[in-house]
Amino acid sequence: MEGLPRPTNFTRSFPETDDELARKSYALHGYMTIRLVEELRLDLARRYEGAAFTEHENEALHFAVDRMISEGMLELVDAPTCES
Repeated sequence: MEGLPRPTNFTRSFPETDDELARKSYALHGYMTIRLVEELRLDLARRYEGAAFTEHENEALHFAVDRMISEGMLELVDAPTCES
């Protein structure tokens, strides 16, 4: 946890007495929200022809993920390959 920026205004609404717990709680909340949005996007595409996120919505989602990576809340990892 050393070297990471201080908690943002958003993480301050989580337990303030423990910076690490606040950061982890906020990261979990953000991650779960992003996964929910991803499921919504996939469900819309499956159920309704032509229903998809706009380019602007995709950019906003990517910005949120990039922001969480830059604050040390998410870690970018390579996707596993299916090579046998």
